[in-house]
Amino acid sequence: MDTRDIIIMMAAVALVAVLAVAVPILTGRDSVTPQDDSTQVTVWDTGSGTPPETTVIPPETPSPTPTPWNLVPVTIDFVSGTLTPSPTIDPGTLPNRTMVTYATIKGRWSGTTQTFAIPFPYWQMEYTAEPTALPPDVFPRIIIQVFDAGDPDRVVRVIDQQVYTEAPENPWVENFYEGNRSYYFQVTTRFIQSYTINLKVPLAYV
Repeated sequence: MDTRDIIIMMAAVALVAVLAVAVPILTGRDSVTPQDDSTQVTVWDTGSGTPPETTVIPPETPSPTPTPWNLVPVTIDFVSGTLTPSPTIDPGTLPNRTMVTYATIKGRWSGTTQTFAIPFPYWQMEYTAEPTALPPDVFPRIIIQVFDAGDPDRVVRVIDQQVYTEAPENPWVENFYEGNRSYYFQVTTRFIQSYTINLKVPLAYV
């Protein structure tokens, strides 16, 4: 190696040394200790600013333990301590609910009645039947089908009553909350000696 090569190598080493010192000064970064952004810590100054909001979790309230029932009835009072009386109606202003017989049908055999009119909005059917024999020898029954005469395809009601005693103490009763129209019955009997059907209406309508 001659003198020229030595001079060039020394100049290169000097240039590297100069750059190592000049670059951090020009860029403002420390070339010796690298900066690790992940290790930075933000410090909150307690003397100024507003503290960050935090969520307070209330402690859980334990559920009350039910008291065992001692088989004694519990008394429950009203909250207000007083009772509001229900409205009453003067009995003298009530309509007459007495029922009177409007028509009667008597027979023994099966058949279809004539058409009859009920000119009232409410009516009752009371009927009785006497059997020719009783169970278990036979099973007497009477079936009454009520038809709307204005619409023969409309069956208003079907009553199928079995008879277990020779003479019932009270008649069977059917209430009809419709009226102001015409009807007819189809009566079917099985082991029936005789039957009576009474049609009743409130006396207040008469």
